[in-house]
Amino acid sequence: MRSGNQVLIQAKNLRKYYELRRWTSIRSSKEVVKAVDGLDFCIRKRETLGLVGESGCGKSTTGRLLLGLEEPTSGEVLFEGENICGHSREVWRQLRREMQIVFQDPFSSLNPRMRVGSTIEWTLKNFDLYSKEEREERVGRLLEMVGLEAQFANRYPHEFSGGQRQRIGIARALSLQPKFIVADEPVSSLDVSIQAQILNLLRDLQKELGLTCLFITHDLRIVKQMSDRIAVMYLGKIVELARSGSLYQNPKHPYTQKLIEAVPFPDPEIESKRKRVLLSGEVPSPLNPPSGCRFRTRCERAEPICSEEDPVLRDSGDDHSVACHFV
Repeated sequence: MRSGNQVLIQAKNLRKYYELRRWTSIRSSKEVVKAVDGLDFCIRKRETLGLVGESGCGKSTTGRLLLGLEEPTSGEVLFEGENICGHSREVWRQLRREMQIVFQDPFSSLNPRMRVGSTIEWTLKNFDLYSKEEREERVGRLLEMVGLEAQFANRYPHEFSGGQRQRIGIARALSLQPKFIVADEPVSSLDVSIQAQILNLLRDLQKELGLTCLFITHDLRIVKQMSDRIAVMYLGKIVELARSGSLYQNPKHPYTQKLIEAVPFPDPEIESKRKRVLLSGEVPSPLNPPSGCRFRTRCERAEPICSEEDPVLRDSGDDHSVACHFV
């Protein structure tokens, strides 16, 4: 995978808050969930950016914001230099050809009453692309591109395995020849042996088609092999952003260090002798996040300044940025 220097998509001070109303016998109260709280990052053309973190930290919401599936509370999303937030439905309809998503659950993302060929063809028909014969031919080519046979177009989703259904989901995402793909936990529901096949397929397609990708996962073993750069997210904020090799060889944020320590070593003998200090405590609620640094309640280095000032994501050199007062 090669990354260029030209930026395709960029988030600027991106925020997404959800209002929750709680009703009691006396009155109602309003609370705010800060799912995404001030993100600044970019993804370069032909690059894969991995977004990793614990469940509930805002990874999927970030992907949906970039795709326009969620409207941000504030901030901007720039696609090829243009702010795409707040556009009309017609403008977004055209943008849909440029950006697509591969969902986590391949079965729920496919219509069980439609043959898979019709599902993929519907995407092309919706944008009035090609003639009927040309669409059928393209569906066959797309299925072959993801490692299936063209004749499978006449089957229904329940006739496929989980890995095959995910291949169909990938074919559908590629049908409009997009520039940008969000892969949201694309292998988390698959067996380990099948995971490797799908990951290799995604990596080959990204290289062959020159795609730009946001790869969302909670698995640090997977994100390393898939990504050019990795962003580590904690409770709505990015705490570290670096090239893949740099992040694993020299993690600088305490949270990143603990995540990497928690990854099992493939050799059972070495793993049994390895001493690890794992994360303590629970992830705070996004309804009431800690003041200052959000990781301070679980951090061994925490000092008074951590509760008073929220650290800014700063470049520490060599394309490596960290949000910590002590780096």
